[in-house]
Amino acid sequence: LDCLSEMARLAEEQIGQARRAFADRDLDAASRLRDHDLAINAHNRSCFALAVEEGVDEARREAAFFGVLMARAIERIGDNAVDIGHQLNFAVTGRLRAASPSSR
Repeated sequence: LDCLSEMARLAEEQIGQARRAFADRDLDAASRLRDHDLAINAHNRSCFALAVEEGVDEARREAAFFGVLMARAIERIGDNAVDIGHQLNFAVTGRLRAASPSSR
């Protein structure tokens, strides 16, 4: 749960950053969204690793599986915030910036 809580906190910060960057048309803030997303991705991998370690008890494995699903959903929030940054870059500059393979 600590892993999920930290991911949710980071995602909430990132959504706020994306909102402010878009409202202010701030390309520097938009570019920092990707860096923030890397922290969320690292926590997602950490949550998955914790779930794998949960042993043989069926109830614990089921709870761990649901934790992994929640972590993945939070990770997608981060990806969507990065996409907002890409759209902002296009709106301001008129240039498309290709998504990096690691962001998908």
